[in-house]
Amino acid sequence: MDYSVLGPLRVSNGQGLIEIRGVKERTLLAHLVSAGGRLVQSSELIDSLWQDDPPASAGKSLQTFVLRLRNALEPDRRGTPQVLVTEGPGYRLALDPGTVDAERFTRLVTVGRRALEDGRPESAGSTLGEALSMWRGPAYAGFDHARFAQAEARRLEELRLTATEDLLAAEIALGRAAKAVPELERLVGTHPLRERLWEMLMLALYREGRQGDALSTYERARSHLADELGVDPGAGLRVLHERVLAHDPALRLASARVRLPPELSGPRPRTVGRERELERLRQAWEAAVRGVATTVLVRGPVG
Repeated sequence: MDYSVLGPLRVSNGQGLIEIRGVKERTLLAHLVSAGGRLVQSSELIDSLWQDDPPASAGKSLQTFVLRLRNALEPDRRGTPQVLVTEGPGYRLALDPGTVDAERFTRLVTVGRRALEDGRPESAGSTLGEALSMWRGPAYAGFDHARFAQAEARRLEELRLTATEDLLAAEIALGRAAKAVPELERLVGTHPLRERLWEMLMLALYREGRQGDALSTYERARSHLADELGVDPGAGLRVLHERVLAHDPALRLASARVRLPPELSGPRPRTVGRERELERLRQAWEAAVRGVATTVLVRGPVG
């Protein structure tokens, strides 16, 4: 059995999707899935089904909904139910590890973040991309006003946004800043108080040779924070702003810096009056590593 809550509620088995008819039955199932296999007392389920205004027959009606849900989940069962289990004063869903998509998503995000922290952006990007592809819509869609779903949906949506940030950080680390910029622009428009997004957008723009745009991005972030919160940018944004202003060489793509040809990166005799030309050659090489077509004409006597 597989349960999907990263979007509208969906249940499937080895043969395909299982249709859960009825709003009450779907609400009951969603509540039990959100409990993660833990016991949910009947009184709590009744509150969810009738929004704190249960009829006098709520207890018997709950038993009816449980029976219908059991028939949908185990249509061929004989004897004691194995999926929706009665336990003491309530019910629980017998969940095998990994049968809920939210659990698998959370695990993949943890693995992807660890890869990113360990300096393995390619592995991080692959894992995080797989995790994010599991989403089909808002978490627990259709249960927005149900108390049992609200906290869990908020947690999952926050984790989704963090995973998206990590994926974009991996793209930038792999030299794909141009690919990350449009998505970052969209995200800062949706989440203008999230400073990490502004930092990544500034870095991506700078690595694309767009220093002016990176600096104007800082001003946009500063304005949003001042207007909406009355605060200045945090230390991370301020320091990055100073580094962009100073053309800090450490902001360049690490792989591009280490892949400079020996003529530009190895020990060389001291030159006089050629630092500007050498810097232009370094920038041209880094642009070529990123896939930007570059032509440099060098003219002058040998030596």
